[in-house]
Amino acid sequence: TGSSECTECHSGTFSDLTAGSHCMQCAAGTFVAQMAATTCFWCAAGTFSDMTGGSFCMKCSAGRFSALDAAVLCDACPVDTFSSDIGAISCTNCPANTAAAQIGSTSCTPIGGNLFLASYYSDLWHLSVVPFCPVHLETDL
Repeated sequence: TGSSECTECHSGTFSDLTAGSHCMQCAAGTFVAQMAATTCFWCAAGTFSDMTGGSFCMKCSAGRFSALDAAVLCDACPVDTFSSDIGAISCTNCPANTAAAQIGSTSCTPIGGNLFLASYYSDLWHLSVVPFCPVHLETDL
């Protein structure tokens, strides 16, 4: 036999007028922490929820970011940018004379000594360096 007793929706679920007596899971990118909710809330920029029925959003890890609300995942910082912060909404360009050769970097590495950045091999995501020559000399590389 069916029950005529009403129960509150659990966290991660909600019931609005269209759902009637059924609780629905919050969509990925949204959450609701309290019980008896009538709506879900977007995860704020810098956070994400990659599953349905979320009761909280997770902060993006260092090297990743989400610039928009309702993120389902965090993007990796592009080459030559970094984020050392947890919950970042953007990545920072590497300062002069530094580089981040891989996506998802948490810091930049100095390009030091007598070396300079020559080119990127975008398919390999690594740096290629050649010796620095004074103005009156050249290299055969």
